[in-house]
Order: sequence, then C-alpha cells, then structure tokens
Amino acid sequence: MLEGKMDVLTDYLKFLQSNEEELLPGMLTILESAISHKYSIDSIQTDFENQLTAMGKYYETERNVRYFIDYIYLLAKYYSINGKYYDSINIILQSLTSCIRLEDDTGFRKSVVLFESLREHTNSDQLAEYQAIMLKILD
Repeated sequence: MLEGKMDVLTDYLKFLQSNEEELLPGMLTILESAISHKYSIDSIQTDFENQLTAMGKYYETERNVRYFIDYIYLLAKYYSINGKYYDSINIILQSLTSCIRLEDDTGFRKSVVLFESLREHTNSDQLAEYQAIMLKILD
C-alpha cells in the first residue's frame, strides 16, 4: 500500500476488521499511503471511526502513545491536504491537548507546525482554543 498499490486495500481492510489490535497501526499505513498517493479514504475513515474513537483510551497508554499521536496527526494532515481545514484544525487541537497530557514533545512540535501552516483557515473559537493550549504550557 505504501507503494500506491491500491489493489490490496480490500484484503487489508478485511484483515483490520478481524484483527482489532492491528486497526490503529493499519490506519497509519492507510493514511500515509493516502497522503503520499493522493487518494481519498473518507469512506474508510467513516467505517472505522467508532472503533477508533472507542479504542482511543487504550492507545493513550505509554506503550501505545506513539500510534495514537501519529494517527491523529496524520488524520489532521490528511484532512488539510483535502481542504477540510475546519476538521483538520479541530483534530490538531485534540492532538496538542493529547501531546501535553501524554508528554509527547515530538507530536506536539509536529502539531504546532501543522496548526501554524493552517492558521489562516482558523476561526476565532479555534484560535482561542489554540491560545489557551499554549498558555497551559507556561503554567
């Protein structure tokens, strides 16, 4: 998939459906491929959204934090590339909050850079939330 071979996607999705522990790592692969090869995975994201949301707490453990942070960062990047700025920015704000809570400096830096690249697309509520997150760091 990372090479752009989409003919394996159907089988890969079946594998992910029957192997829940592989869902988030698998979604990372799918997102990376979609970003690199510029194809839509909106329907896939919708199909797995409830599962991924429910699994979020599990992936916030120290052992799995990298998967969780990378997933929400890549999802925000995917949305931004596809012009879904509102959704992208909201996910970045979620990422920043998670990075602070989980003490993930790498994810935090990447999310700040992505936010700043999309700043012109923010609304006043999103900008206020971003500023509040940044002020938390100073406390």
